[in-house]
Amino acid sequence: MEELKILSQRCAKGSDTPYQWTTVHNRWAGIRKTSVLLWRTLNLIVFHGIKPEEIYLSTFTEKAATQLKEGLRSMLGEVSSQDGQHYDISKMYIGTVHSSCQRILSDRNFASHRERPETPALMEDLQQYLFLSNTQNWKTVVESGGFHQSPNEAINKIFTGGQGSQSRHIAVTNCISLFNRLSEELISPDMALRKLNRNPIKPLVKMYSKYLELLSEEGRTDFSMVQQAALDTLNRFDGAGRIFKHVIIDEYQDTNTVQERLFFALARGSKNICVVGDDDQALYRFRGATVENFVQFPKRCQQYLKCKPRTISLEVNYRSQDHIVGFYGDFITHDSCDWTTQSRNKTQYRVPKEIKAHRSTSNTAVVASEPGDPDTVADEIAGLVKKLIRTKKVQDPNQIAFLYPSLGSVNVQRMIEALKRLGIESYAPRAGHFFDVPEALDMFGLFLHVFGKPERNEQFHGKGFRCLP
Repeated sequence: MEELKILSQRCAKGSDTPYQWTTVHNRWAGIRKTSVLLWRTLNLIVFHGIKPEEIYLSTFTEKAATQLKEGLRSMLGEVSSQDGQHYDISKMYIGTVHSSCQRILSDRNFASHRERPETPALMEDLQQYLFLSNTQNWKTVVESGGFHQSPNEAINKIFTGGQGSQSRHIAVTNCISLFNRLSEELISPDMALRKLNRNPIKPLVKMYSKYLELLSEEGRTDFSMVQQAALDTLNRFDGAGRIFKHVIIDEYQDTNTVQERLFFALARGSKNICVVGDDDQALYRFRGATVENFVQFPKRCQQYLKCKPRTISLEVNYRSQDHIVGFYGDFITHDSCDWTTQSRNKTQYRVPKEIKAHRSTSNTAVVASEPGDPDTVADEIAGLVKKLIRTKKVQDPNQIAFLYPSLGSVNVQRMIEALKRLGIESYAPRAGHFFDVPEALDMFGLFLHVFGKPERNEQFHGKGFRCLP
């Protein structure tokens, strides 16, 4: 229990200051930086008496959210086995940003008179596409933008700046991308129309306005609008910033404008917001993510919370070898790389850091085979795999993956056979015929056991086929 307390307190030195972690990899080997937030959450619950429902813990993908839930549940279970206390996280806000926004809309705690508000139906990406591409809806939206003849071609020309396709699918997809971006940037149709004047995008903004009307009429919302609706709910309720005592966000470099406003609105009462991220892993600008939210987090704290955060840099890399980390460090600190914006104030769009390698070793990190006969090369690679397993470089053979441009390649079969000759079984169900997959044979065996074996040459006639007893 004492060791657990020391580890958790490394990630939560105090509980009343905004925190920002900047990292490439965290301080514990084999664990992602997400674990920093899990340890902090554990510390708050176990050693600071914070109730799980007083913590908002969020990330950006369903997979990451599941890992957060299962990781925290497992860690608290271990604590329970030592101190005998039960920790219930069933009421805790832990999950993706979109799921928490939908929950906020139906949560009485965020309503002034504690009444349960009506929650709009949330459309997933495919549902949003089908909604907008519906013949009647599309016609209504298109006409609101002033498009009458060849509307699809005219709309696509605006996006391409040249020749436009007549495909409705392309037009709908382009419009959805624009609509979502406007929603995430909190740009209202009225605001945009006032500033656009004769800009060619103006008709598309009118379409966006009509799209929002249709959503409202049918009691629906999309992934982008549900965030804006949640933010509106928080702004209408004065006590929204006091619901959570701690707001903890993972992968903060992937936040967009509306999400940043949402998180600060949740923390405006307690002023306890903790974020973790890595600006060098900001890969989702095409989806509206703004790495500036992470890089300028100290400035945003001053703007929204009137306080200065404490920055904790985790610059020790425990996963890569020293020459790989050194190459990366040389690249990001090279004089030819200008990491400042082109604006007058020349602000940074990445966090300055010096990455250090924990391991200093001469072991080979990359092995390249010599060109040669395909069977010989396959045997060499299989021998390397056997060595990795024998020397315990991998704890489980399932940790080894082979990547091919296509699983239909003859080289895949060569590799499978080479591994088999060394007693190593591989799992590649898409590399062979369907009936070579054990699972497929098992399912057909189950069907035969349940329904019986059909007669040979039995004809199908609408009512099914007759089976032998």
